Amino acid sequence: MKEDELKTLAQKYYAKSASREEKQSVDLFFEKLQQEHKDLEIDLSDARKQRIRAKIQKNIAKKVQKPSFFSQKSVAIAAIFIGLIGIGLVTSLLLSENNITQTTARGEKREIVLADGSHVFLNSNSSITYTEDFTAKRDITLKGEAFFKVFHDEEKPFTVTTGKIKTRVLGTSFNINSFEKDDVLVSVNTGKVAVTSIEKDTTVFLLKNEQVVFKDNIKPFFSKDDSEEQIAWTKNIIVLHQTTLAKTAKILENWYDVQIDFENEKIKEQTISGKFKEEELKNVLESLALIKHLKIEYLTPKHILIRENPSNE
Repeated sequence: MKEDELKTLAQKYYAKSASREEKQSVDLFFEKLQQEHKDLEIDLSDARKQRIRAKIQKNIAKKVQKPSFFSQKSVAIAAIFIGLIGIGLVTSLLLSENNITQTTARGEKREIVLADGSHVFLNSNSSITYTEDFTAKRDITLKGEAFFKVFHDEEKPFTVTTGKIKTRVLGTSFNINSFEKDDVLVSVNTGKVAVTSIEKDTTVFLLKNEQVVFKDNIKPFFSKDDSEEQIAWTKNIIVLHQTTLAKTAKILENWYDVQIDFENEKIKEQTISGKFKEEELKNVLESLALIKHLKIEYLTPKHILIRENPSNE
């Protein structure tokens, strides 16, 4: 049933001008809604009941007589239903699939177990969104970075959409890094993965220890390397391979929830390699400063400036 049809039926129902068939349609809708929300706990005080009735009246512009089938729970659901129709959101709440979003803040990492048995390791400052009934449709939208250990199911492919890139598997483990805008890196640890550029209609197949990078309008870059290093972050290890200081700063900002600025653009372009396991930020920055002959200045405990280090300091 479309939103316009629901709105019309609701108005006719409460104006007592609906036909028998139309009334049955509304009754069935609310019965289904109540069944779907049977575990919903609603505390209705007299004041809240009055506010609910007022909201219904406001949205349908008619005085509403409380129908006989209204229980406390259905009063609340009906009010929400009518109110949402009034603001055009009923489709997203009642008629479409409910979505769940899992998010991590800077400095936070989480492991999420999905309904199908798959595991997601979500890196800092990242999020995944998926349908509430995940076992029926195994589709995920990712922002940031995550490592997936997918439960094998040949009949229900597992897909991860990151911007314009879609990764499709049946059962495997892989990492996706999309922290950089229009730059997606997919790395496979086990199994086989199909990575597709939706925009270019280009598909790359990856096996264990294979990676592909999709960046802007550049042709996908394929490589072979130890994929364990791509998921070192799940073990609290930062791995840098000729990584620019600009990109290194972004990694540290997400890991330690800080802001890092540079004195000039020249410093950002320098590169560094190394591994840091469960190190304090201060130690990482001191190592960086020593190797690259830089100076670390703490403007505040959370705001850091990286400067060139004059030879006389």
